[in-house]
Amino acid sequence: MYGSGLCDRTEKAILERKSDMKKLLALVLVAALLTPMTVSVLATNDTPSTVVFNDEFNFQYVERIDEDNRIIRTYEKEDKPMGAIAYGLRSLNSEENDRERTKALLSDLGMGDDFIAELSDEDLDVYGESKSITGVVSYIKTDKDGNSTYVSEGDVSVCAPPSIEEDVIIKDDGGGGSSFFTAEYEDSYMRLNYMVIDCAGEVYKFLINAEWLTMPFWRLTDSLGACSSSMTVEAGTRRGWYSYKEKIATTFEYEENIIQTDFSSSQFQQAQGANGWYGSGVVFDLPADYSYVDRDDDGDVIYSSETSYSNFKIHYEFEGKIIYPDQTVNFNSVATYCHEIIGLSLSTGLSIGTSEVGVSIGLGFDYLYDVRRAEIPHSIQYKPE
Repeated sequence: MYGSGLCDRTEKAILERKSDMKKLLALVLVAALLTPMTVSVLATNDTPSTVVFNDEFNFQYVERIDEDNRIIRTYEKEDKPMGAIAYGLRSLNSEENDRERTKALLSDLGMGDDFIAELSDEDLDVYGESKSITGVVSYIKTDKDGNSTYVSEGDVSVCAPPSIEEDVIIKDDGGGGSSFFTAEYEDSYMRLNYMVIDCAGEVYKFLINAEWLTMPFWRLTDSLGACSSSMTVEAGTRRGWYSYKEKIATTFEYEENIIQTDFSSSQFQQAQGANGWYGSGVVFDLPADYSYVDRDDDGDVIYSSETSYSNFKIHYEFEGKIIYPDQTVNFNSVATYCHEIIGLSLSTGLSIGTSEVGVSIGLGFDYLYDVRRAEIPHSIQYKPE
């Protein structure tokens, strides 16, 4: 009996050791498989990515900054089954809380506070339920020779003049009536934010927000728009607005006003390029500074006024649909601000063209225009549901 029990215990111990060895080998095998996978994922990205968590509203997104100082952020909604208890708890939350979460998400992805403040409750509900949002922020500096450079957010805060008074100086020409103005040209800075929102199905929404951090010297006809490959434009979804600060200084008083105006549908245009590129944009005039001087017969000034404009912001948006919704499609997308700099152009229509910097949509792409872009540097994949 004693020998039989000892044999049983010995056999049991051997079996347990074999089981432990199998578990250990399995762990080693998993580790060996996972290690090259991790390395290969890192090796496929030229620019390191960071996963950013928002603890307050419980969402995350991926952020990276490429060699052109573009800040690219991607959010994908997590599809998690919601149980009865979780659904009940969520239903207790107010719509306001959901919209605050969406505002926080858009802010983290690069949309400015002034643009978020203009979103309707309906807009926030749609964006909050979207499957994914890809956003890019570009800071562009253009010098007096028309050379554009993508700079970092830190460079803008250090280099950009804080107000229009340092950019344009209005001077009296010595005569009566409206005077010409002279100015020393400064580098102009713009913040351009572009978002592509997957609204489920084959529908995508395109949001373009441009902000002159320092107003340009030339104030002529400009355009703001976006274009994508394999994507049509839904004409009835186009809308936008612009706003600016107006400063009026007269002999007797000084005042500041914030003026905001919706674009009219007559300012919206669409364009089609080669290789299946479609886009839409808005055409508008920048407000020009001016001054007025009235003198008496002796040449003394009896009244003068100066009006200047700053903090010019433009928003434009539209919806598009995948051309072939039954197929998996990888499409590219870019937003463009086209600024007229000489005043010799006769163009009033948008077109989609290709230059050394890539595809753009605007009034023109030659020496008459300063073209600033916010391009999503990777393709976006659409899959049929």
